[in-house]
Amino acid sequence: MKRGLFVVFEGVDGSGKETQMLELARDIRRRSKYNGVLLTHEPWQSEEIKRRLAADKDAFSDGEAMSRLFVDDRVFHSTALLTPVLGLGTHVLGDRYSMSTCAYQWTQGIPVEAIVRMHTDKGPYLLTPDLTILLEVSLDIGMERMKRRGDPPEKFENRDFQARLIESYQRLCVMARTTHKDFFGSVALIDGNRPIEEVAAGVRAAFDPVYQRWKIAA
Repeated sequence: MKRGLFVVFEGVDGSGKETQMLELARDIRRRSKYNGVLLTHEPWQSEEIKRRLAADKDAFSDGEAMSRLFVDDRVFHSTALLTPVLGLGTHVLGDRYSMSTCAYQWTQGIPVEAIVRMHTDKGPYLLTPDLTILLEVSLDIGMERMKRRGDPPEKFENRDFQARLIESYQRLCVMARTTHKDFFGSVALIDGNRPIEEVAAGVRAAFDPVYQRWKIAA
């Protein structure tokens, strides 16, 4: 059976990942009634990550520990869910994967090459996405969207950290297209400041060639 596609949505908090993931899932199902789609997210099952995100209000603390927690949770996510589901031919859309840890923990002060090594040391247990959709939004728009959600702010949801996080994602996008192509895979940068329908059109345009290659592959 042909392996499904693994598409990851990345971006700062408030970038619209969940909304655009739902939009793309609808598009994939419209392309064929036989297309199965699974939506998932990270962090996945780690209660310790969730506890720290809710309780620790210092966005810049515990970068090393957070890196390892996220990578370990990702290994579990990949081996227990992603790889088996993809092997059944189902397409998987993920809200965050390896690029998130590189962006967030790099912003916390952990060298990005150290974070990459944490991943590569896990060998075949982690995946390279077929496509990463990086939704880029301005600091003001991202902060306003988070405010509208009405949830208590988590560890990384403060203005100073988010401003630095935007810069980290921009630098990672350059790395993904130059020195770290094999690690990140294909990355499409999409302007997430626009209305939902326009952003969705950009996502579809980035996804279409990936889907067409998958469709004709043996």
